[in-house]
Amino acid sequence: MTEAKFMKKRVTTGDIEPDFDDLCILVHYEIEVTILGVAMARQIIEKSKLIHHSKLPLIENIILSLKESKMQRDQSNIYVRGPKLSRREELLNNINAEKETTEASMNKLEKYVEKLYEDADGKIEATMKILQLARNQNNLEQLLNDDTLFGALARLLREEGNKNLELGENISYIFFCFSNFTQFHQFLSNNRVGDTCLRITEAELDKYRKLLEETESHRNNPKKYELAQKKLEALRQKQGRILSVCYHLLLNLAEDVEVERKMRKRSIVSNLIDLMDWDNPELLMVILTFLKKLSIYKENKNEMARGDAVAKIAKMIGTDNDSLLNTILRLLLNLSFDSELQNQMVKAVLIPKLVDLIPNETHRMIVLRLLYHLSVDDKWKSMFSFTNAMAMLLKLILETPADQFIGRELIALAINLCGNALNAERMIEGDGMKMLIHRVKKTWDPLLMKMIRNISNHDNRCKDVFIPHIVDLSTMLRKCKNEDFLVEVIGTMANLTTAQLDWAKILVEFDLVDFFCQHLVPGYAEDDVVLEIVILIGTIVNDRKSAALVKESDIIMGLVDILLQKQEDDEMVLQTIYTFFKLMQFRETRTYLLTGTQVVQYLIDLLFDKNPEIRKMASQALDIVAEYDKEVAKKVKEKKFQAHNTEWCDITHAEDAAGNYTPDEEGDEYEDEPDYNMNDTLGATTGESWNNIHGFGE
Repeated sequence: MTEAKFMKKRVTTGDIEPDFDDLCILVHYEIEVTILGVAMARQIIEKSKLIHHSKLPLIENIILSLKESKMQRDQSNIYVRGPKLSRREELLNNINAEKETTEASMNKLEKYVEKLYEDADGKIEATMKILQLARNQNNLEQLLNDDTLFGALARLLREEGNKNLELGENISYIFFCFSNFTQFHQFLSNNRVGDTCLRITEAELDKYRKLLEETESHRNNPKKYELAQKKLEALRQKQGRILSVCYHLLLNLAEDVEVERKMRKRSIVSNLIDLMDWDNPELLMVILTFLKKLSIYKENKNEMARGDAVAKIAKMIGTDNDSLLNTILRLLLNLSFDSELQNQMVKAVLIPKLVDLIPNETHRMIVLRLLYHLSVDDKWKSMFSFTNAMAMLLKLILETPADQFIGRELIALAINLCGNALNAERMIEGDGMKMLIHRVKKTWDPLLMKMIRNISNHDNRCKDVFIPHIVDLSTMLRKCKNEDFLVEVIGTMANLTTAQLDWAKILVEFDLVDFFCQHLVPGYAEDDVVLEIVILIGTIVNDRKSAALVKESDIIMGLVDILLQKQEDDEMVLQTIYTFFKLMQFRETRTYLLTGTQVVQYLIDLLFDKNPEIRKMASQALDIVAEYDKEVAKKVKEKKFQAHNTEWCDITHAEDAAGNYTPDEEGDEYEDEPDYNMNDTLGATTGESWNNIHGFGE
């Protein structure tokens, strides 16, 4: 016989609210259980031949007595864990709980209102009872309908809130209960509750500042200083609770942007910053939450920067309170969008502290986002080199399941940090590069490939570490079907300017010549892919064998077509000219360019381009041509003179056209001038200007 068979349950749903600690939704409910004693009694009588049916009422009473006895025994022996309380309920349950000796009743509300006009003790007792009622949200509307009650409480808070902190605290908590619901905000505004709470906080802070100043004045007197510190700490304890509830109430009212603007005019931001030194977790939680909300506006953010808020926040990073730490990190994340505040964060040595939080799964996402913002500026990237950040990031990357792409926050931070040479070396220590290549071959993750490409940007060991993996990179290049991934693979190979690679062998083994010719056909591939291919060709033609393979294919004609069709794309034009510059260093390819194409004429035209880098690169390529072809040299000399003296030439031609030019009767007015020296206009013909071209340098 089961007990459930003789029990009737009724479930009543209560409050539904968020739990910010466990990140879940709390549903409060009540279960009313009715024991069906009659049914059980009848079944007992039916099965027992010794009990007459006239004894039914007696059996029912006995069953009920047994059930009550069992319930009392269970309650005395078993610890029952109650439902988890929300922050609001925890805050309310902390209010003078020791004074709640009798339960308040709505039927006695008039009596409580009358006590509000008695002495201080009567007012405190009355406000405690009213607070008990206000804690039940079902009573709020009924309490609000009592005009006398609301007006009396608002008056008491204005007149006696600062004089009697206990009374002020009780009344503030009552209004706090109302402030949790937006529909009651207008009533609070009509009674100037927000203004009164601001005045209370300002008055209490003035008391604190005066005592703090007095304490500092006794610093040279140890005894007086110690006594003053005790008084200061006692004042903090006394003020902590009323400041917490007042600021929490104001935080609720600040849902209205106009109300928040009025608070800002009353210096609420600077007041909140001043309270960040207090060792009061409950108060700090409210303050930091309020600052987080305020920080989304530029004016408030600037005031936090002036108030050195970041330095104070940095001291709290080591807290063991996860809820408080979460709020701290979210506030820092809001502030980290500003460059000046980023600077303050770095000066406050936040980077090492944040890196130490990466292993903490609870806060990892926020920490990674925050570190990402700090890693955007190149000048801060090197600071990560003196932490364990790169080892942690590599571990997290490799631990990501092979069937998933790496989280965006994680890989974005890694990409940024690998833009620094020292960080890149930390990333590939040991078998780092081997494991990264192994993973990217399995996942084909474009962002991971982008990080690997950033590593290849750096010289020395960062390039040499790719030599054993050139076959893997070439294989991925030929098999890749994702254009984003393809761009990063080609870009990585294009960065490998080391002389230890036999590019001619790679071109033949993986049939890269055919791949290049195919992708250089206009319209076949996206511009990003074509640009990387042009750069890679410029890297490959470093030796005579590779240049000869390129000459024997249609690659050069493909490059000429690119130059003609992408004239408006400065980066494409610049990289194509550089590739021609490299090809002109070998006799066979130079002869082909001079006799089989119109590249020289195109380069001459580019001497007049608006982009100075393109003009420099074209000039350097023509310098090589001029050394081997006198006719071309003469033409190049003339065009360079025009390019360097465009303004003067334009004026001269204009005067000639108008018939105003009259040379000296005895000869040209420039007859005695020395011959034009080409070296005066060509400038340096070394690779100096090429060092400014993104992605290259020898």
